[in-house]
Amino acid sequence: MAFFRTYKLIIIVSVIIGLCYSLPNIYYSSTVQSNRKYIPLSFSELLYGAQVKEVLDGNIFVGDPQFFEHKNTFLPVFPLIPVYLLSLLSFLSGSVTSGFLLADFLFPALLFVLVHCLFLRVTKNYWFSLFSSIAILTVYPLLSKITPLSLQQLKSSLASILLLSVDKPLPFYRTPNPQISFIVLTIALILSYEILIKPKRRVIILTGLVGALLFSTYFYHAVFFFFFVGIVIFLLVSQKRKSVAIAFTLIMLFVALSGFALKVISDAPSYATLKITGGVFQQRYIDWLFTLRYGLLLLAVLLLRKRLPSITFNYLIALSGSAILCMNFQILSGWTIQPGHWPQTTLEPTALIVLFLLIFYLLKSAIRIKWYQLGTMFILIYAFVSQFRFVHTHPDVWTINQDFGRVLEWINNYGDENTVVTSLNVDDLNYIPVLTRANIFVPVEQYHYASIDEIWQRILFNYRLYGFEKLPIETISYGVHFELAYNVQKYKHYSFEEYDQTTQQEIRNCYPSLCSTLYALPTSIKQKYGELYRETSVEQNPYRLDLALYTPYEKNLGAQKPFGYRVFTSGDYEIYQLMSK
Repeated sequence: MAFFRTYKLIIIVSVIIGLCYSLPNIYYSSTVQSNRKYIPLSFSELLYGAQVKEVLDGNIFVGDPQFFEHKNTFLPVFPLIPVYLLSLLSFLSGSVTSGFLLADFLFPALLFVLVHCLFLRVTKNYWFSLFSSIAILTVYPLLSKITPLSLQQLKSSLASILLLSVDKPLPFYRTPNPQISFIVLTIALILSYEILIKPKRRVIILTGLVGALLFSTYFYHAVFFFFFVGIVIFLLVSQKRKSVAIAFTLIMLFVALSGFALKVISDAPSYATLKITGGVFQQRYIDWLFTLRYGLLLLAVLLLRKRLPSITFNYLIALSGSAILCMNFQILSGWTIQPGHWPQTTLEPTALIVLFLLIFYLLKSAIRIKWYQLGTMFILIYAFVSQFRFVHTHPDVWTINQDFGRVLEWINNYGDENTVVTSLNVDDLNYIPVLTRANIFVPVEQYHYASIDEIWQRILFNYRLYGFEKLPIETISYGVHFELAYNVQKYKHYSFEEYDQTTQQEIRNCYPSLCSTLYALPTSIKQKYGELYRETSVEQNPYRLDLALYTPYEKNLGAQKPFGYRVFTSGDYEIYQLMSK
């Protein structure tokens, strides 16, 4: 009871934060339309949901979540720790969907408490810490857009803010990352601050272990923390604080060994395609746009040095400097991966931590408690209203067609772990590995073992199955980053001139961190597989295939009904049984 009285407000606010993040679950579980079915997984959560389902099915260390033929191939799931945590929640709650539902409440609430602890440890100001941690958890996209990357972005950002129409208003909406991964990063940052104050053996070892876990949690957070520790070591050595520098050197060794282990695993042959479909960007360049953005933040820390305690100064220099290094990671390595993820999931929230701390030390004597209290109330109300509006206006994100829901139920009831299902609609296929026991015929996400050649082979057979005389090459989009295998920005063996004029202009205008996922196929590839399609017949299919869906999507494309016999119908949705190899 004494504990509750002491931390009553923090507990209450953490529950409010959890409810805010759970608003889609609360809203659509009670107000879903009669022709829709609520599913608590959205956006790329289905990718992780398929991995969780694989773990629940007993494939802890092996197993392709999509393809039957690769079920026994060694491929540790990534991110390892978040997937196992979600698997535990799903096991305890009885299903994958229930596990994700619980995660949407628990992890944001826990993250709020940890971010509050970080601010409180640095500032020792309760109300400022409460206000800042709520802001980081709820309106960070809004705050981030106040410092735009262009004038046009400023105009559109201000309009969305004033109209309460910010897209995806909550920053940690996605389970498991950055929801879970930022928890691990925050713990590492809190422990690092403790070591800067007084290096204790237990804290040093614990920080090293937590830092090492980051590479099994989220690549972007792990690299950020590695750079953070490196900058701290440099500052401590220059300040002749050798004992503390040695402590952080040990931590860096923990993190480096974990990163090396990840590299060894990722160099396995089974990961070759994953590096391509995962969006690896092979090029050395300076990210001037974000370097300037975070460079200004670093400059602000330097200008306010006299107002900052020495430990806090080192801390903020390391945080802001790490952001610059992360955005230019490709200069050292020669590659990066989906560079837009650096600011979106890692650097923007950590940059705002730096910004809030600078504001605190600049204005701490000028801002009274009541302003923090009013600000806290305002941002909580704003967050709830923005989230409610976004949820209300995007029903397709959290609901599926009721007839398609019945299709999934039929597949789950009458199929088994060997059943393979196909469709031309990747959005429909995305749900099958998560909500049924079945596999899919063509990939919808990047975590699988199929080579690029195998993916193409499956695509050709799939379109032939649906009776297309000519391969509709312009409509193909299998896998989140499948076309990136041919992106001229990443793989130099395809010349710039091989793309059509529209795509060439898109490439010219494309800034890596803002639009690194151009879905474009070179002309030579279109011609190659167009010719191969003419030689493809359904009878030559070497892969298992049991069921084919025929839905309004296939009908609108002009597809024929698959050759087989119909085993289920619900509205305009049909399932056909095929001959399987």
